[in-house]
Amino acid sequence: MAGPLATGSYTWLDEKTISELDILNIPDEGEYGFMFEVDCHTPRNKMDELNEMPLCVNKRLVSPSELSKEQIDIINSIPNFKDSCFNEEWLILDFKPKKNYLLLHSTLK
Repeated sequence: MAGPLATGSYTWLDEKTISELDILNIPDEGEYGFMFEVDCHTPRNKMDELNEMPLCVNKRLVSPSELSKEQIDIINSIPNFKDSCFNEEWLILDFKPKKNYLLLHSTLK
């Protein structure tokens, strides 16, 4: 899913226009696109279906408590990796709720 990104002429929509917007009928390849700020979560009944590719990537720190023993063993086996591993942000695909997440209308569909 690649395409041109907007480079100008941004406008904010008022509440009335947003409430009347039919997101499912906005063409993906139309003259205008939309960016949405949303709060999202994955329902438990969808987690198995999406397990190999959770939605909404997030850049964040990872805590050792989130990892399995096997993952910790792998980290410990890589020289000089452990020191930086938990002090740097990583792109993470997980099922944690997202707040104020920005995405294109085509992704939201």
